[in-house]
Amino acid sequence: MIIEIGLAREEASSAMKFEKAAALHAQWQKVKAAQALADWIVRPIPKLKAIIVQTAAQEKEHAEQAALFLLNGGCILGPERLSTLGVRAVREQTSVGSSLFAQPLMLQAVPLEGAATDTSGASDSPEARAAHVLSLLEALAEPSSDLALLSDHLSLLRRWYYRPEKQRNGEIFFPNEDGGDKGAWPIRKILRGAARMVLGDPKPKAETQRDAAKEAAKGIKTKILHEGRPDVERVVPVLPKNR
Repeated sequence: MIIEIGLAREEASSAMKFEKAAALHAQWQKVKAAQALADWIVRPIPKLKAIIVQTAAQEKEHAEQAALFLLNGGCILGPERLSTLGVRAVREQTSVGSSLFAQPLMLQAVPLEGAATDTSGASDSPEARAAHVLSLLEALAEPSSDLALLSDHLSLLRRWYYRPEKQRNGEIFFPNEDGGDKGAWPIRKILRGAARMVLGDPKPKAETQRDAAKEAAKGIKTKILHEGRPDVERVVPVLPKNR
């Protein structure tokens, strides 16, 4: 409807019918406002695509893994396990940045020349592991003509998606809708979501008591003798060890 009204508005404007163009523009704004009120999943079923990350059945040998489901055309596929080894749980990328200080293990090991290559995937980077799991889910994606199955999956999705966030187990991630990587999966966001599922939300950092440390350091002093000049000395404050 937005496209249809927009084309009619352009035609009226080109034909110098400004009153009609203004009326169509007002109608276009109303439709655009209604579209903004719709949630992301309110769209044609063939275009309904997302990745759902949930906690996996925890086993001793797979304690660091999360479960990934693919929502494709209204059907839920999976799960596939994703290892979060080397991924830190963070709240937002902007709060810690994307540097190696925030994600110290988000590097891929480069094998030495002549060394045997590990084909098990254990040495892959987190991004490579996530891309591999997503490719496995994508390989399962096929359009389904079973209306009963489609109805069951959509009902399950609706009941899960519209639960209060605190009562909903898992997170949902949608393909990029803008930029040069339109349609691609946000792998870094999926990895951080998987880490939050496995490790839980990060605990807030303790506040640094800088003023208290300065007060404690005021009463601590020592003498330093200059090497080679025993007759010269000066007094300097000593910082506490816990700082």
